[in-house]
Amino acid sequence: EGIPVAGKDALARFVRLCAQDERIAGRPLMLTSCEWDTIEAGLREASGKCIVNGICLMLGEEEFLRVAQGCQSYGAALVVLAIGEQGQADSYEEKVRVCQRSYRLLRSRLDFPPQDIIFDCQLTPLGSPDEAANAITFINAVAELRRTCPHVSFIAGIGNLSMHLRGLDGLRDALHSVFLRHAVPKGLNMVIAEVGSLPRYEDLDAEIRNLCEELVLNRSADGEH
Repeated sequence: EGIPVAGKDALARFVRLCAQDERIAGRPLMLTSCEWDTIEAGLREASGKCIVNGICLMLGEEEFLRVAQGCQSYGAALVVLAIGEQGQADSYEEKVRVCQRSYRLLRSRLDFPPQDIIFDCQLTPLGSPDEAANAITFINAVAELRRTCPHVSFIAGIGNLSMHLRGLDGLRDALHSVFLRHAVPKGLNMVIAEVGSLPRYEDLDAEIRNLCEELVLNRSADGEH
């Protein structure tokens, strides 16, 4: 029979508790669930604006729009994943295509506020030769979507980038700082990260910084990166 999951009631109860805490009340909450009923239960209890994370075209066009419209009715912002009907968009072209299509659907069918659309272009790990272009592909996709989808925001979980470097915390932090140095000017404006842990780009050891630059940009003077 399986184990019953009290997700719907648990999320609503959690949001109510947040609303009672003066340190949290009124701040944006990010609500995540695979079930719309659970998300809606949380949205009903929220005292401020929420971000719903997230939806994608793998749901099918009509379900994608149904959930987006529900979020819109509560004034919630929406994280839209770069995942199409066939799965995660890995290439630059696919990331751009899927997100542009999502944007057109939300704007033309629902008049969804563009400032409430947050694209997650799926930042994936660096480490192997097959993954060498992952960071720069993400950055370039963000730049193009910023140009063609006005007023949207972009989010990334930067821990994904350095997943293969678990246990090497100093190197991971350096890689994250270098990545942000290049991604933020291109449009990345929301990041899931450990607040206060990232070193300043200017304070990084020069050799480590240069090696991280080669990884993030997928290029080096000798081509041996």
